[in-house]
Amino acid sequence: MRGKVVLTTWVNEEGGRGLKRRDEKTVLVVGPGPVTLEQGAGFQYLAARVCRCLRGRGFRVAALEDNPATLLDAGGGDAGLYMEAPLPEVVARVAGECGASSLWLGPAGRRGWALARELAAEGWLERTGLRVADLPDRVLWACGDRSLLRETLEMGGISNPAFRTASNLREAQEAASEIGYPVVLRPHFSCGGWGAGVAFNREELPGLFTEACGRSPGGEVLLEEYLGGWRKYVACVLRDGRGSVETAGMVEQLEPLPRHEEDSVVIVPPLPRGELYYALEEISRIVADLLDAVGLLEVKMAVSPGCEEAFVLDVDAGPRRVTPLLEVALGVDLVSRHVGLLCGGEAQGVAPRTEPSGTFLAFPRFFYPEEEGREEGHLPLGCRAVGRTVVAGRTAGEAARIALRLLEEDGRGVQAGTRHILQELARQAGGLTVWEASGECREAREAEEHPFPSAHGVPAEGGGGPGDGQGHGAEGARLGVGREGHSYPLRLAWPTPGTGKGGMMFLAPLGPRPGSGLEFHFALYHALRAWRGRGGRAAVYTVDPGFALYLMGEVDAVFLGPPSSDGVRRALQQAGTASLCPQFGGEEAFALAKRLSGEGGYGEVMGGGAADDPPQFLRRLRSSGLPLVPLAVGREEAGRFLRDCRFPVHLAIFAEDGETLKRVFYSPREAEEYLSRHPEGTPLLRELREDSLEVLVEAVAGGGRLYCLLAWERLQGPGGDAGDGPGVYPPLHLTSQQYERLREVVEEAVRLAGWNGNLSLRLTVEEGEMRIWDLSPGASEQLPFLARASSLDLAELGLAALLGEEPALGIEGAGSAVRYPVTP
Repeated sequence: MRGKVVLTTWVNEEGGRGLKRRDEKTVLVVGPGPVTLEQGAGFQYLAARVCRCLRGRGFRVAALEDNPATLLDAGGGDAGLYMEAPLPEVVARVAGECGASSLWLGPAGRRGWALARELAAEGWLERTGLRVADLPDRVLWACGDRSLLRETLEMGGISNPAFRTASNLREAQEAASEIGYPVVLRPHFSCGGWGAGVAFNREELPGLFTEACGRSPGGEVLLEEYLGGWRKYVACVLRDGRGSVETAGMVEQLEPLPRHEEDSVVIVPPLPRGELYYALEEISRIVADLLDAVGLLEVKMAVSPGCEEAFVLDVDAGPRRVTPLLEVALGVDLVSRHVGLLCGGEAQGVAPRTEPSGTFLAFPRFFYPEEEGREEGHLPLGCRAVGRTVVAGRTAGEAARIALRLLEEDGRGVQAGTRHILQELARQAGGLTVWEASGECREAREAEEHPFPSAHGVPAEGGGGPGDGQGHGAEGARLGVGREGHSYPLRLAWPTPGTGKGGMMFLAPLGPRPGSGLEFHFALYHALRAWRGRGGRAAVYTVDPGFALYLMGEVDAVFLGPPSSDGVRRALQQAGTASLCPQFGGEEAFALAKRLSGEGGYGEVMGGGAADDPPQFLRRLRSSGLPLVPLAVGREEAGRFLRDCRFPVHLAIFAEDGETLKRVFYSPREAEEYLSRHPEGTPLLRELREDSLEVLVEAVAGGGRLYCLLAWERLQGPGGDAGDGPGVYPPLHLTSQQYERLREVVEEAVRLAGWNGNLSLRLTVEEGEMRIWDLSPGASEQLPFLARASSLDLAELGLAALLGEEPALGIEGAGSAVRYPVTP
């Protein structure tokens, strides 16, 4: 499960559902929806940045989004956040209610393409008088319909792989025979390569055709020549309405096709800087002209192993997967420039005039890195990476060596092929200098002396950071460079004046995991705003380049680095702050902060208490007499427990790095074998009553007192991930007497925990008896759902309690909300 949808609508404060007078300065932005593997969290950050840029240009922005963890309304949802599924009729109604004159569908990614197609085909735009500001018809169809794109490019003299279209299996078999095996099949309007794959023979074709056809809105499938072993490049091009075109930069994919760029090691700038590079730049500019596009385009190209041929593979209209990496490397806000061009700006002078001051590498991480190769009778091409780690070096070889050193410390989620590519790059490019450090790079070295890096870098004339929405100030954004050369963490610094004396480093989530979307980032952002509202200076450490870029202009410093204690320690030293806050970063952030605290020598961890070691704290709760499900903590207890317990049992193994392995077992032999295969970590075993009611609690506590308690019910039964299965707030099946008992149990647990801030609990109810299943410190992944449903800012309340204040509780909403999971 990768995201949640809330089936409740929130409208703007003015209320009402009557049509408003249409306003040219009011726009409706459609969001990308729940996070999936097909369309990762980066789309949410890009969409939120588009909203911020539009507000900076004086627009009133209404957002239509069904992901409760969205950041589209962050910083001022001035025309309202409408939390509904973006169906054509909903779009028309919401646009009328908020008085929008235009739609922005590009930030929605694949669902934006599908929605624009439906709105145009069913005549909604003509009937409502709305216009799509960022996806005109010519770009919508050319970039979305792959066969039309191929035809458009061929008419302009741009080479494409050989291709055919098919609407049934017989046509597909004939086309495959004509093109030759292996052959690639793709759906129209696809995203992230999902639904696409390689059939190596006639037997593999039917299953792949069925999958591609099912993902194609029109039921038509594109078959094209297989380019295995070709190199892939992605260029970012900026074009204005007058036809001026500039190239912002280019990324090279180091793993050959058919690998998706999201699942590959990519490098900025590309290694070859000769005629090939400039030829690809020229091709990308021609493509922008042929499509008559306005704004930013990501043009994907393939080059044969001997550089004899170059093909255009695909074109994305608007910022997508490659844009954030280029922004990090160039220190330029390309999203605001994209918005500026769509609002009538000129391309001349919009593209950056500087080159990267070194080499930037990004390598992928996966939930299940062992899943490589063919499956289901063919080779799937859909991207499966859930995050990237970005490193930099003065040369390609140095960047590769830094990446390999990081993998020695934390190689979780990295495939063997990724390691091999990095090893080859370190060996072959060891002495290859892409270019020398620039003047800005030297200025960044000098800026190491500043306690917060918000002082370094000079904004361009006429504006501040990217938060002004004008695209100004991006030239002032540069990466901090260590004295021994480019190193981690990378420091991104768009200036924002600090107003307080104190400083705090917030730990963002240190890597995605199954069941997660944007939930922790939502909580962290709202806590940051509350801290800044108190006059505090804030720095953030994150592994996510998309989130790092989103925070530009919001905090004093952003550090982009690996999930390692060494990286966080360096960031704390550069930021000059002694306080570290892991409360909004999940289990891995707590584990890392705990390791740093044990090593000492840097300051204090905000919060903390008995509950920061969940297995041992559950053991303490058990000895206190509180009702708990039957459980065992540690390997010594586990053996006795497995002999006497009632099956099934839930087993969780807590590692020192915060990673938790979770399984359900139906026999003692299976559980004992699993424990023997995983000798590291602390096991926690609990009896699993599959027919019991499960109630979950999000709470805010401080000084042993319970300030706030929100309960909801998970309708799928206990034992699974809290994010899986449908859920409802408030609980459906909890009596008033049981609710009072729930509050008593939670209050006693809070008193024993001595915890300040957010925390969450899971409880089971069976035959009227209530038992604690789990207690977790910090904000949970369910916080956004409950914050939206209750209208309480739970992150701000938690921060107040963390700081020793008594939170000022608002009025809890009286409505109900339902949440259900979205699977990839």
